[in-house]
Amino acid sequence: MNNMTAKSTRRGVTIGTFDGMHRGHQEVVATLRHICEERGLKPLIMTFDRHPLSVIAPERTPRMLTPHEEKLRRIERCGMEHHTLIFTAGLAAVSARAWMRRLREEFDAEVLVIGYDNTFGCDGRSLGPDDYIRIGAEEDLEVVVAPVLSGISSSAIRKAVSSGDIAAANEMLGTPFMIEGIVEHGKALGRTLGFPTANISIEEGLAILPSGVYAAEVEIEDTQETYPAVVNIGVRPTVEDDGRMMIEAHLLDFSGNIYGKKARIRFMSFIRPEQKFDSLESLKDRIAEDIIVCREREVKSKTPVKERIK
Repeated sequence: MNNMTAKSTRRGVTIGTFDGMHRGHQEVVATLRHICEERGLKPLIMTFDRHPLSVIAPERTPRMLTPHEEKLRRIERCGMEHHTLIFTAGLAAVSARAWMRRLREEFDAEVLVIGYDNTFGCDGRSLGPDDYIRIGAEEDLEVVVAPVLSGISSSAIRKAVSSGDIAAANEMLGTPFMIEGIVEHGKALGRTLGFPTANISIEEGLAILPSGVYAAEVEIEDTQETYPAVVNIGVRPTVEDDGRMMIEAHLLDFSGNIYGKKARIRFMSFIRPEQKFDSLESLKDRIAEDIIVCREREVKSKTPVKERIK
């Protein structure tokens, strides 16, 4: 933990991976904020630059719900100070007691807020909330367990995403499931069909929905505009035969050059499975139908799911 910087401000702290900053995480943050406001402490959210399993057991590393930069953006919306730790083998060897001692000594932490299922420290797998509370008391660090939001976890959200259950994933996240990536040049087949698409390249190791057509919203980097979109995830069997997985977004009510820009796709609902059509004309007709469905759902929902961090 030698990458920590000493502080002199009395603090309340929470620490974790915070992948997705879902509703369970938001409950932890809300608890931290409330305690700090009551006691005149400065809140601090500590997180890691990668999933700890990528160092401890790489073969078990899960696909991440959010890139690190997006996670930090969501944390910053909380209006709290945050600190990113570079997770190393050395950090993985630190015990829960040593974590608490250093949080107290190096960050002047008086309170540590944890989730009901949160574990940390090399011995964390054998510890429960009561153990953390006891160790904290011995180290003069009060440990508070945030209220339980049963069934909500990063693992449960990953399962919902991998199975295509967008409604469940979005409900647990408290905001639409999102992927982001750079808009790349493609073969312009969508433009030939009359439905130009943005081909999105995403980072390795991120969670992704199954093949299919989805109603979504797309935000383009450096703009304040968000556009409804029909997004296809899959291998495009009608026009391609190389089996390469692609993400294509047809933005409604938009025209312009966005190559090289970052796009954020927020998935709202599933429209249909990806399928192979017997002709390009049949494909065009179905895309037109997909657009109608997307517009109908946009009107029905009016606004996206709002983030619940207050």
